[in-house]
Amino acid sequence: MESGDNLLPKCIVCERTPPKGFKEGIFIGRKFLCFGCEKVIIGLKTSDEDYCYYYNRIKRVWF
Repeated sequence: MESGDNLLPKCIVCERTPPKGFKEGIFIGRKFLCFGCEKVIIGLKTSDEDYCYYYNRIKRVWF
């Protein structure tokens, strides 16, 4: 989640805050993943063009 005045979560992949905040995503540890990005990640294949982008963004869960 962002620090400061904004208490709404920000997605670790798209860096957006969903309109309904934490109700539109999941927390993995202390990181937030919106349902939109989760849906894309679930459908990705290693041969997809965007695979590396999502792979590198999702690594933020651990770092």
